[in-house]
Amino acid sequence: MIRAGIIGCGKIAWEWDNLKDDNFNTHAKSYYFNKDVKLVACADISLKKAKGLAKRYRGVIPYVDYEEMLSREDLDVVSVCTPCDTHYKVLKYILQHTSVKYILAEKPLVSTMWELQEIIKIAKKKRACIIINYLRRFDNGFKKVKSIVENKMGKFLFGFGVYYGRFRDNGIHLIDLIDFWGIKVIFKSRLKNGFILSSTTGGELIFKNKEKESYAALELELFFEKGKVYMHDTSEIIIFYPAVLKEIPGYKVLTQRIVIPPTIRKSLYNVVVYTVGLVKHKKLTYEFLEREKNLQRIKEAIEKK
Repeated sequence: MIRAGIIGCGKIAWEWDNLKDDNFNTHAKSYYFNKDVKLVACADISLKKAKGLAKRYRGVIPYVDYEEMLSREDLDVVSVCTPCDTHYKVLKYILQHTSVKYILAEKPLVSTMWELQEIIKIAKKKRACIIINYLRRFDNGFKKVKSIVENKMGKFLFGFGVYYGRFRDNGIHLIDLIDFWGIKVIFKSRLKNGFILSSTTGGELIFKNKEKESYAALELELFFEKGKVYMHDTSEIIIFYPAVLKEIPGYKVLTQRIVIPPTIRKSLYNVVVYTVGLVKHKKLTYEFLEREKNLQRIKEAIEKK
């Protein structure tokens, strides 16, 4: 049985879940209902939050100090769900002062490129594995789109994206997603309330930031030689292909559609299944850490004051 612990007991750790539905919005529920895992302990600087998680998931031991939790509990994998600015300190402690070799961390991994390089160096020295929760990579719907983009869409032309709140909290998901779909990008320039990225094919992506206020927005629209991909805020995806209008012979417009329903509310469970598989079979990967380098470059350019 894989023994798991959670550091940071906020929304993504357990508060976003409802035990009465079949969605998996948090680390705690994803561990708790995995037959190969025993969720052993959790820690938060707010003991009230840690006790809240432990009350919902019976048998979990709450701590106010993650260092005490790590010293007392024999854990195989640890989720880091604290605010990003604390990640470096927490990750470094786990890597240097415990026997834990598998970490599932929230995104972005750290705050600066220097911190990222340090964590990569320490992780490789220990031969430890860090998985970063870009959950759309593990979603079945987004995997289908990856196949469509790679095999049926042709060259990427240009695109648009909208995200709400801070880039590090929400917008970074969109950048990782387009990378997952095979569109490699670098930072080009900043805009008022946004930025522009350039792809290796020459196409540009324009992103705008919307304050949440009355509603959230996390959308993506990508144009290719042979069609278009549109992702709605709910993570529903619509694929458009060109078709000739009956009224105008020879005139093609984007009309044919494939609708891929959202399954994002189950994707965190898939992330945990993947992570647990690595632990069970003692597999090691640095792919998440290596990909994070370009995301960190883009993040720092966007957040530069």
